[in-house]
Amino acid sequence: MRPWLVLAALVPLACGPSDSSAPSSRWPAGTALVVGDQIPIRADEVDPYLPAVALIEPRYVEKQLVRLALTNIVLPRAVGRVLAGPAACERAERAAREARVAIDDGSWTGPAAPGSSGGSSIAGSFSEIGLVRWAHAFELQPGEWSPVFEEVGAFSIIRCVRRNDGRLPIQTEFELEVISFFYLPEDKGLVMVEEGYDRVKLDILDPEWRTIVPELLQYRMGVHSP
Repeated sequence: MRPWLVLAALVPLACGPSDSSAPSSRWPAGTALVVGDQIPIRADEVDPYLPAVALIEPRYVEKQLVRLALTNIVLPRAVGRVLAGPAACERAERAAREARVAIDDGSWTGPAAPGSSGGSSIAGSFSEIGLVRWAHAFELQPGEWSPVFEEVGAFSIIRCVRRNDGRLPIQTEFELEVISFFYLPEDKGLVMVEEGYDRVKLDILDPEWRTIVPELLQYRMGVHSP
């Protein structure tokens, strides 16, 4: 197996509201950012996505890779969680995990809960299928299912139908079957998150991350006082 095919295991963002007025010691160890006074983002939560981002932008230094993983995956996902609320997130995650168990035991027959996509096909490279799905697909061979993972607004499972490894990693394409359970509206989630940057507050607990979070997002999310 070529080295660039081995990507780190991807993990969902932990969910758990907290009081932003509390001292930083009350947040999990390693918390760098807090989104919407509810969602802590640890410094190591972007790490699993760095190999995939590096495949796309191999010339970038580590700080820029961290910035891209944060702004394209981890931060919008956290904003989506704040907008949806913990109950909706928990329902979607639970339904996705139940579906994954049903796939393993052979009892899966279709949507397990309201909000499921019920299975759809998508094909292409990262620009067509999305960075998170593309990263998970690298771990799969045709016929294999992924674990449950979180993307912006949904918990999803994918099955690799076909893969075409390109001469360069960025050229690798997949055909996937996707089952998603949404906690934001399927057709409006990304728009809601983009608008949410102007309404959801960001707190930067680790000063080093002030040079990682783009300045525009810092202004939009209230890091800088007017």
